[in-house]
Amino acid sequence: MNGELMTTTGHELTTGHELDRIGQAANHAAAAHVFNAYQERRAASTLKRQAAGLTLFAECLADITGHEIGDLYSDPMAWAGMTWGLVQAFVKWQVDRGYALGSVNVRLSTVKVYARLAMRAGMLDAGEYTRIAAIEGYRHGEQVKVDGKRQAAGQETRRGYKKSDPVHLNQAQAKRLKTEHASDGQGRRDRLMACLFIDWGLRCGELQALTVNDFQIDNLCATLRVYREKVDNESTLDLTSTPDTLAAARAYLGGHGAPSTGAVFVGSTRSGRLTDRAMSKRAINKRIGALGAAIGADGLSPHDLRHYAATVYGAYKSTRELMDVFGWSSPAMAVQYQESAKTVRI
Repeated sequence: MNGELMTTTGHELTTGHELDRIGQAANHAAAAHVFNAYQERRAASTLKRQAAGLTLFAECLADITGHEIGDLYSDPMAWAGMTWGLVQAFVKWQVDRGYALGSVNVRLSTVKVYARLAMRAGMLDAGEYTRIAAIEGYRHGEQVKVDGKRQAAGQETRRGYKKSDPVHLNQAQAKRLKTEHASDGQGRRDRLMACLFIDWGLRCGELQALTVNDFQIDNLCATLRVYREKVDNESTLDLTSTPDTLAAARAYLGGHGAPSTGAVFVGSTRSGRLTDRAMSKRAINKRIGALGAAIGADGLSPHDLRHYAATVYGAYKSTRELMDVFGWSSPAMAVQYQESAKTVRI
């Protein structure tokens, strides 16, 4: 029949070649939907980070193979032929070029996520995906050893924009950050901001995304709902367990000029009056930097305060409790801070 498919319904005959073309187009559309469906459920900042990581992966592959690679972020077909060896080579390629090992781990996680999606889309062999998924990132102890070797060889160890070491606070400085604020709107806002970072170790993006409705405070209970964008889950914090944070929340949310709806953390004028415009993550970082400079902690960032909180809690909280408080999806970071707390004095 010359490759034709016969029909008894009166429809026009379709050749096997034509059906194959249509089928491939349908497969491509279905495969693309796997990526789209995943990305529709993720925050813009997460997608931006993933796109940047996969762009660097494509750059690495082009460097290794001498061929341009397709769009690993948007096109599942670009993953056809991917192997665990290429992913492992990407890890080494970054280390050799001085990228921070924490960033290497994050990009490896991104590659694993998209490799899994590519497998679901039928573009990556299941066995190859299993081998990719088994590639391990660098644990804390390993990072110290590898960075030591890179430094001894005169190699860079923190390529990128992040600072290499956190600013370490002591207990007295942390207390000052939570208490030494003016009584105006800006001061009350800064006090709550500092308490949430120090008492609860929120990420900057988590704090920036808080709305007035996330706080439920009355005479019977006081809770705060936090969306953990990085791990895509939600936590409910019991503010009665942290009196400083609870007092700061009552003072700020009940104070003159405080927002009644929308974003909790809004900008302020030089006179200390609150505005109706939500603070950006950049503005929050800048404000924490200014507060840190005022107590002699130059270069302070929200992540430094999260680091302080995790170190303090690591001394007495269980792994599960640390995971719940800090929004970690695996115990690795919790265990790291528990170990660190044994040698670090706050």
